Amino acid sequence: MEYYVTEDGIQFPTHTSAERNAFAAPPNGFVFYNTDTNQLEQNRGDGVTPSFEQMGGTISGASFISSEGVLTPPEITSNQDNYNPTGWLDSGVPQVTLMNCFANSGDKDLTGIQAPSPGVICILYLYNEGGNKIKLKNNSGASSAANRFDLKADITLDDKKGIILMYDTSKSRWVNFSKS
Repeated sequence: MEYYVTEDGIQFPTHTSAERNAFAAPPNGFVFYNTDTNQLEQNRGDGVTPSFEQMGGTISGASFISSEGVLTPPEITSNQDNYNPTGWLDSGVPQVTLMNCFANSGDKDLTGIQAPSPGVICILYLYNEGGNKIKLKNNSGASSAANRFDLKADITLDDKKGIILMYDTSKSRWVNFSKS
């Protein structure tokens, strides 16, 4: 299965409901776009007892993040621990979100991002809108444990670069979901 990332959004693997029902042992957190329902679906169960549920609001078009899931917070002017910009995880923001960030006043560090509610799987496309570099600090103790990144190493987002993060409920951490 393939997914694609562009500056405009993410395209997830596509399947029908019948194909979903035939999956053999889909892991918890498995996400795909259901072409029968025009919805993103995720497995909130496990491989033995899958439980697919629709994610967030309707995703329009060919399984790309809709404009309803775009968040553009104010400029990051200092290093951020437990980053929680206004509008993040509000009830109107879908569980698949594009967050446009920028830091024009020098390179900045993010040590963590506010975690979603327990049991909620959240996918975030964090995009550096421009200016300076934004560094995601791996497992930094400056943020609460549940808000930290579980990356292999620090990741630096250069100007006009992004990363797909998914909140891994089993690890209680943000993990790199980008295609490597």
